[in-house]
Amino acid sequence: MKKLHVIILMLTAFVISAYSNNVLIKIEDPDGVFNKSTLQKTVFGPISDANVDYGQQVLAYGNEMQLHVDSTLVGYIYSIGNHYFNMPVFLTAGDTITLTPTKVATEGEYVMYNITASGKNEGNYNYLAEKHKYTGEPYIVVDNRTATEHKKYYQTQRNQSLSFLEEKKNTLTSAFYNYELACIENNYAYQLYNYSNTKIAQEKSYFNDVRIIRDSTYINLIVWEKFCYDFSGNEKYSNKAIDYLTRNYSGIELELLLTKLLGSYVFNGIEISNKLSSNIEKHVHDNYYLSCVKYFTDIAQKTNVMLPDSVLNETYLIEYKTNRKLTLKEFLAEQESELFYIDFWASWCGACRVAIREASEEKQKLKEEKYKLIYFSLDTDENRWKVAVKEDGVEDEPNYLIVDAFNSSLSRYLDIHAIPHYTTMNKSGKLIKPVAPRL
Repeated sequence: MKKLHVIILMLTAFVISAYSNNVLIKIEDPDGVFNKSTLQKTVFGPISDANVDYGQQVLAYGNEMQLHVDSTLVGYIYSIGNHYFNMPVFLTAGDTITLTPTKVATEGEYVMYNITASGKNEGNYNYLAEKHKYTGEPYIVVDNRTATEHKKYYQTQRNQSLSFLEEKKNTLTSAFYNYELACIENNYAYQLYNYSNTKIAQEKSYFNDVRIIRDSTYINLIVWEKFCYDFSGNEKYSNKAIDYLTRNYSGIELELLLTKLLGSYVFNGIEISNKLSSNIEKHVHDNYYLSCVKYFTDIAQKTNVMLPDSVLNETYLIEYKTNRKLTLKEFLAEQESELFYIDFWASWCGACRVAIREASEEKQKLKEEKYKLIYFSLDTDENRWKVAVKEDGVEDEPNYLIVDAFNSSLSRYLDIHAIPHYTTMNKSGKLIKPVAPRL
């Protein structure tokens, strides 16, 4: 009997440990407005042990979301459609949270909501929901400011955010407090470095109060912006940059900077050689940065190269207006335009849909440059795709659903793991830019 009791206790302990890392988020929404809400990882990282996987940004979908979190995970929840909220979240293992939306404003066709959280560690969630009240003065175009005005603006934002953080400190977990403190300080540093120019650089005291905190959202961005500031001019796009970086940086910062340097070559249309890639790769040991080096090298090798016949013949599309199925090769043969700008998106991708809705000026520029804009959806649900096309007001523009989404021949050839993604090609199937600039 004693032995059986021990076995039961062991099984109970196993069950508790198996579920203790689960996070449950419910959206209390009797009207069914937010049954399309989506939970995604942040695009920045890593934070604590919350490594960002760019191929699996979508974690949950619906109005009740359950997922496994090892320790902490930073992300955001957003709604789809005209009823709108977008809320950052700091998920801690074991959290059970109910989110209650409250309508606060109507802006044109959009209805805006505030969110109140209740449950374990509710203070972390409510802090992020309330933080928007402390954003400081209205935004002023940076180019119109002097260096003093620019710094004062971001100092005000930082100081107000720090004040609000201290006010709410007793309602927050220590892990979240440390994370938010780092975000505030590093965001301030990022804004100063990101918008630095010659006039600012002459003011030696400009960066005196910058405090960079490790292991947080903005650390990688700051290191890169600081490199650009320190290493001015076009020299950063020469081989001398590698010597500069290896002399002045080490460890993970060196690996980050070298990886981003290679990316800069690729995305600025600068031809890279196998020797250059190998020279950078020998300094990079982190698996994530190694995968980035491989990715950038692959992009460079595919620039101004014809798509293989296997991709043209084995990528299937469904046309929005007619619902007919055709290959990518058949699609190109039907087109009158010579140049195409392809927007890869999906109904669940908030950033994709904001870009689609707010790109009227950019669309005009594409026309002036003789590019035809085409929408390629990576949805797996055809109905959600069609609803989103209509909601975003682009049903009269060329829309196609890629069959098999991220597993299609085209997606795999372009190595698309995250969206929005943009590609330019010509009517013959030549890739002009496998990764084109965003609108």
